[in-house]
Amino acid sequence: MNDYETLGLEPSASPAEIERARNFLVRALHPDRFTGKPKLQAEAESRMKKINAAYDRLIATRHRVTPQPDPRAQAEKEQRDREWREQGQREQEKRDQAEQERVRREQERRKQEVRTEQERQRREQEIQAEQQRREQAVVNRWRRLGRWCTRHPMTTATAPIFFVVALALTQFFMASKQTTPTDFSDLAPKPQVARPELPPAAPLIIEPDVRPLPANGSSSRYWTRSEGEPLAPLRIVTAVGSPNYFIKVVDWERGTPLLTVFIRSGQTVNVKVPLGSYRLKYASGTEWYGKQFLFGPNTTYSRAQDQLDFTIEGDRVRGHEITLIKQVGGNLKTVDIRQEDF
Repeated sequence: MNDYETLGLEPSASPAEIERARNFLVRALHPDRFTGKPKLQAEAESRMKKINAAYDRLIATRHRVTPQPDPRAQAEKEQRDREWREQGQREQEKRDQAEQERVRREQERRKQEVRTEQERQRREQEIQAEQQRREQAVVNRWRRLGRWCTRHPMTTATAPIFFVVALALTQFFMASKQTTPTDFSDLAPKPQVARPELPPAAPLIIEPDVRPLPANGSSSRYWTRSEGEPLAPLRIVTAVGSPNYFIKVVDWERGTPLLTVFIRSGQTVNVKVPLGSYRLKYASGTEWYGKQFLFGPNTTYSRAQDQLDFTIEGDRVRGHEITLIKQVGGNLKTVDIRQEDF
């Protein structure tokens, strides 16, 4: 009799069915139910040992460490990850250079505006100073004429001369008042020679467009598995009618990302992670705008408060199953976080 027959199951039974069958048999054949019947109690204890042993072997088989991947495939995967990171770095450098060029042109434009304003003010001051000088010259002529009249009293012969000179000075004074703006046209600001403008830098912030949802389980890994390193299972379940989720698994102490995975509403994802302690962060929403903008302006950012430990206990690898359903009294407590903390 094999382990499946001991539990009354078919070989295709799932882990949940194995768990239910074992619990049923434990309740039905527990030795305490046969107190006072030594023979039946001894037989129940023997059956319990066989049931527990079969259950332990089946569960250990289901949680056995996965076999090592092909070294060539692993090397190709690492090469693709490295090329992806290098491409991202090059694109970031291009964006930084474009931003620096835009800032430099903006600074040059502001400096040119300051120089133009200073030149305009200087020319206005020169025009005003020249106008004041001419007006003062006219006043001085009138003063000299007044002193001459004081020293030379008017007679019948000199009166006509005085009025002719006064009329000439008056006309000269009025003409200087009217022609002052045009007389100094050479001091007015000259038009600036148009200089060719550099093409504007490409904008760094692009208006996002709605994109098709990624496939369920689409993931990116930010760690390299060493030879012989065991992996632990992580199962994430979402409810029907819930939003879509973009999950990020980060190191508990350093906060560095380990894995990202996309989960569609009402679906389940199974991934493998190395042993360690991690924190779970997730963004949720309905419409997908890409990895840069996630779910757009309506994205909700959250993180789990509990520490997730993935360890080996005896011959078992201990993983976690997380159900993302908001409910009162749930055992996974979460808090909302800011976008920059995601």
